[in-house]
Amino acid sequence: MEWNKRWGIAIGVVLSVILGTPAEARPVLRVGIQYVHPGYVVQDSDGYYHGMDTDYMQALAAYAGMECEFIQGSWEECARRLANGEIDVIPGLVMTAELRQTMDFSVLPMGKNNSSLFLRGGVKSLDSYVRRGSPVKIGVLPRVFQSPVLPRVAEDEGFSYEPVVFHTAEEMLDSYRQQQLDGFLFGNRLQGYEPAAEFDSNYLHFAVRKGNTKLLDQLNMAADRLSLAEPQLLERLYWQHHVNEGGTPLILMKSERQYLSEKGRLRIVVPARERPYSYWEEGEAKGILATLAKKIGEDLGVETEVLTAQTTAEAFAAVEAGEADVMLGVYSDYGWAAKHNMNITTPIFEAHHTGVTRRQPLSNNPRVAVQRDSFHVDHHLKKRYEESQFVYCDSPEDCLQAVSDGRADITYVRIVTAQYYIWKGTYPDLMMTGGVALSYPLSIGVSKDADARLLAVLDREILHMGPHKIWEMITDSSVNLEAERSIWSLLYMHPRKTLFAFLLVMAVFMLFMLRLMYMRQRHVKTIQQMLFRDASTQLRNRVWLEAEAVKRMSLISVDTMEQCAIVVFVLPRMEYLEAVYGQHVVDEALRKLALAVGDAKNWAQAVGVRSSAGQVIVLTAPQQQMKLLQYVNQTINEHELLEVGSMRVGITLKAGGSFLKQSVSMEETIRQAILQAEIAASEATENSMRFYDEKLLERQQLALNIQNCMKQAIERREFEVWYQPKYDLLTRKCIGAEALVRWNSKELGFLLPGQFIDLFERTGFITRLDFYNLEKVFSFQRRRLEHGRPIVPISVNQSRLHLNEPDYLPKMRALTKQFRTAEGIQLEITETAFELEGAKQKKAALTVMLSLKKMGYELSIDDFGSGYSDMALLNVMPFDVMKLDRSLLVAAEGSHRMRTVVKHSVQMAEELGMRVLCEGIESKEQEEILISCGCHYGQGFLYGKPMGEEEFDRFLEDHL
Repeated sequence: MEWNKRWGIAIGVVLSVILGTPAEARPVLRVGIQYVHPGYVVQDSDGYYHGMDTDYMQALAAYAGMECEFIQGSWEECARRLANGEIDVIPGLVMTAELRQTMDFSVLPMGKNNSSLFLRGGVKSLDSYVRRGSPVKIGVLPRVFQSPVLPRVAEDEGFSYEPVVFHTAEEMLDSYRQQQLDGFLFGNRLQGYEPAAEFDSNYLHFAVRKGNTKLLDQLNMAADRLSLAEPQLLERLYWQHHVNEGGTPLILMKSERQYLSEKGRLRIVVPARERPYSYWEEGEAKGILATLAKKIGEDLGVETEVLTAQTTAEAFAAVEAGEADVMLGVYSDYGWAAKHNMNITTPIFEAHHTGVTRRQPLSNNPRVAVQRDSFHVDHHLKKRYEESQFVYCDSPEDCLQAVSDGRADITYVRIVTAQYYIWKGTYPDLMMTGGVALSYPLSIGVSKDADARLLAVLDREILHMGPHKIWEMITDSSVNLEAERSIWSLLYMHPRKTLFAFLLVMAVFMLFMLRLMYMRQRHVKTIQQMLFRDASTQLRNRVWLEAEAVKRMSLISVDTMEQCAIVVFVLPRMEYLEAVYGQHVVDEALRKLALAVGDAKNWAQAVGVRSSAGQVIVLTAPQQQMKLLQYVNQTINEHELLEVGSMRVGITLKAGGSFLKQSVSMEETIRQAILQAEIAASEATENSMRFYDEKLLERQQLALNIQNCMKQAIERREFEVWYQPKYDLLTRKCIGAEALVRWNSKELGFLLPGQFIDLFERTGFITRLDFYNLEKVFSFQRRRLEHGRPIVPISVNQSRLHLNEPDYLPKMRALTKQFRTAEGIQLEITETAFELEGAKQKKAALTVMLSLKKMGYELSIDDFGSGYSDMALLNVMPFDVMKLDRSLLVAAEGSHRMRTVVKHSVQMAEELGMRVLCEGIESKEQEEILISCGCHYGQGFLYGKPMGEEEFDRFLEDHL
């Protein structure tokens, strides 16, 4: 009766089409959707639904001639709407006796449902819940996903649970996210949540309101036609929506986990005579099957031993004999597996075969090369060809060889195998017919004698990997065909193309060589210009000068050559000029100087410019030293002014010269002379010239030796503090002393300050020496106080570098704290130390001076009057002592006007609250001049020379 109704509906539909009834709007099928959640049903931004339930209902509605309208709601809302007629159908339900009282269900299933237990932490958390002992709180939904298997699963896993009932899935998931539940029960998998167990598989149906027979018959008929037209629709939707690209979680039951733990090692055998599918190389199994075997072991957490067999028969025998647990690559045919005493898993992937022939037309009755004992031969090829057409071989490679030799006309091998051998060039005369000739699934074979849990574990693992990951491994395991391709295969397969390509390459090569030769000629000229031209001034440079000097000096005698010299003009403070006036101004100054020297034919032979170093280098004509000095000084004087726009700016030049001395080679002679001239220029004063000599070399060597020894000298305490007394000019009593440094070096001997202080200033080492001297003076003063002897102020020189030293003040505080007081310590700073640029630097210097005063140090300004004295400095800096420079005293000896200057300087200092002291007193007359000018304190050889610490200690006893 039921089938008659179906056919009646079908005939009615066909007649309506044939008779051409006018088109009407398609009826709407209202579908209630319970769960809109990733993993079930999702709604995109355009309002369309995607999911297994909605996809199936849209396909069903199309076959029923209807249009789907999806209405969201909870289970209670959908059930109520179905009963009230507000919706027509609810998909994805398990057909239970309770629901059948209010609903009618479809005949055919629309999918299946696995009850999934979701626990926080997934499978790995099961053991922790077992150890906890207390019941696990599990959320459940009424009348939906009520699995009768859950109690048994909990018992098998060893935990108890407490069900918590919710009316909607949203409420249950929200409670789980707020950690009010340990887990929940749901159907299939839910994206974003990790299941701990799966069980209780049920078929899903769609349901209509009880008694709505007409709609149910219409939908059942459509479902029947849909199943006939697309028999694999349900499987396709399941894999599309419930198995993501990364596979599914590996969920094993407790008994299965125990089995793997007890087994520990899985022996897997693979036939290994087919590259790149499966082969043996360097004592190791490789290829697609070997990669799959290792992946299975990694996922299951067991050691994997991959065994290889030369043939499929040997692999079957290994499993039969118990030497291997499973075999990879078994054809997914239960009869074939039973024939070899095996059970098989769900398929792991499809094996696609293609035809391979020689490059000639195929005959109507071809000979087919096939592998012995092969599944696809028995079940596929024997249906196409007669037995007499088969040529049996031992391996796929033998089959390809048979076709290549002419013993067969065609063979069918895996596509990856055919690609490998043909592209490699092993069989350049063969070609693939194209496309897939036949396909069949492959599984894992398990011995029927093996533990039943192993088969279930492997099926779970295959589901866990998923088709996408398996095909990814297959792609990665395939060899790089292009890397192993033979050049001879290309020649054989494409002779015309290869010849054309060869001729084209040769033509391109010849054109390239011709252009290269042309470009080389141009580049040589350009490189020569670049090599011999200064980039900034576009004049000839130092490289050109060296080459030109070698060429010219090689043409004259040695005596004449040694009358020639190299002169190097240097523009000091080049960076300052560039910063103020711009680089173009500096370049123009060097250009004018070089052109002017080049025009002086009476003494200059060749001129080169090195603008990056601010140099003009000259090879001179044979000259006497004095005459050459006149020419160079005249040139310096002529270029002391530089025109910058409408201004004339004064500049300074220095020069150094070195006469040529014959060396190993002429190139070395010129280079050595240039280097020596540069050294001489560095030692010259501004607006003057200096010639290189042996004394200059000695000073350079001494400076180098000092740099090598100075750090070690501090550690060895080779520096000695000497003391020169200061005295009252009227009473001739000692009123203080100046601490002076001497270096008693083990390597260099006894050195005076003039031999190393300037170098220490340039290298910054002077700051370490200052602190070294301070400590020595502090110690001297502390010892006298501890022995109850009086002390006098001792001044210690401080470098100007301290003003910019970040940790200068902290170090001075540390010294004061170490020796408990700064009493008797006077810091002596030269007047030139305060020649600072900008208000910010002057403010920082004032801050340093005030901080030192607060620590208890006296401050003395040294060398006052030696240069341009900044009177504003005396107004802001808190000096206690003004030390007049000896040059004022010497000038006052022969000039009444200078005596007036000295007298007023003393008067000014005293009115500012400073004591005045003059250094360098060497005669009684000088002493009387100072007394007449009002200066009562002095220092010099007349009273006392610098002396060692012990001698000064005794000196104080007699002169205080």
